[in-house]
Amino acid sequence: MKYALQLLGTLLTICFLNACSSIFKDTNCTEGAGDVITEERTFNSSIQQVYLGASANVFVTQGTEQKVTIQAQANLIALLNLTVVNQELRIEFKDNHCIRNSTINIFVTTPTINKVTLAGSGNIEGQNTWDALNLEAIISGSGNLKATVKSTEIKSSLEGSGNIILSGNTQKQSLRLTGSGNYQNFGLASEQTTVNLTGSGNVEVQASQTLNVTISGSGNVAYKGSPTITQSITGSGKISNAN
Repeated sequence: MKYALQLLGTLLTICFLNACSSIFKDTNCTEGAGDVITEERTFNSSIQQVYLGASANVFVTQGTEQKVTIQAQANLIALLNLTVVNQELRIEFKDNHCIRNSTINIFVTTPTINKVTLAGSGNIEGQNTWDALNLEAIISGSGNLKATVKSTEIKSSLEGSGNIILSGNTQKQSLRLTGSGNYQNFGLASEQTTVNLTGSGNVEVQASQTLNVTISGSGNVAYKGSPTITQSITGSGKISNAN
């Protein structure tokens, strides 16, 4: 009798937890319904930076006019909160909402782009070459950043499981990788490159003059070019010539 009561209690607990999980999921995640529509958002402040904290695809074009357009079902667009704070366009869901089995595309055109931050599972993709004096790229989520850039200096930080894929050219680039994502920049011509790798991800870079590498994690650094190399390796990672 005691065993039967224990078994019944266990089954009821499992059912209760499954029910709660289902309720939580249904309450906080929304699936797109209806036709895809296009909605334009206007802002009085200028946009020079983009922060993506929602599971959306953001396509960034450097152009003469500022424009932000959303393409998705109306019920999904209603969940989005787009604001501009200190010249940063912040793209987030209201009340930490989420979507499933749906796609949100956001198109951003701005004359100046000097920083992109990806904190969610979305993606940011450049639609043309970003011409910036200094560019900063930060990923702390599982999304991906892909862009072609022309810059004097690029600073990148990769803390999540996403990937940074850059092409173009820069005089100087520095990278800090603490996550499991990858930095795939064989297509980015660079004179001076600095890599600080403490995670398990892998790094691919170019360097024509100097390459300064610090590895204390398990990730590897592959390089192209003929730079003077300064290295400090205390982890299990390695440096390899990919020419």
